[in-house]
Amino acid sequence: MSSRVSGWTHYDYYDDALEFSSNRSDVNSSREADLNFFIKGGLSEVEASAYCDSGYTTLRDEIVIDRFYGGLLWSTDNRTRFSRSQFPIALKSASSRFSVHYTQSLKELNELVGNIKSKAQKRLLFRGQTKNYALKRPRPNMNFSADGIGEISLLPSVWRRVLRDRYDIFHDFQGLDVSQWSKIVILRVLRKPNLMA
Repeated sequence: MSSRVSGWTHYDYYDDALEFSSNRSDVNSSREADLNFFIKGGLSEVEASAYCDSGYTTLRDEIVIDRFYGGLLWSTDNRTRFSRSQFPIALKSASSRFSVHYTQSLKELNELVGNIKSKAQKRLLFRGQTKNYALKRPRPNMNFSADGIGEISLLPSVWRRVLRDRYDIFHDFQGLDVSQWSKIVILRVLRKPNLMA
């Protein structure tokens, strides 16, 4: 499989043989560079190693990025990307900003959503997945953790695999072109003819 992004299709991302490549010069592409950065910042070697093993990396030795949530942006938010001076203080003092609700029926769910909508100042976003995937890493990001559930994975399985296997890759994606989207839609229609009814 080619390591070039051009020419990939949607389904290539799910192929275990796909070779993701990175030619970014602004990120530390080695664990050793990040380990040295964290140690120079005052962490013990054990603690620095735990952060490296958890997917935290550095951008030009100035910004620490949690690769499981924060993209490769030259900014900080103290949730997914941290300035050198704020890491790991902001991460250690973080707490979850969401709550977990359980329902027993569709009626209860609709009532809960209606109640939340009536109090929300912004539009609600619902993510369609049938199962919760909790991350298991030595230094979780508590901004995305909930009691009884653990640290929520917002990434699809393909990126969990890539981030686990490749230290130098950030989750960004070659979008699908019109013909690729068309193939997906047509295949869905052919598999379920009643969608057109």
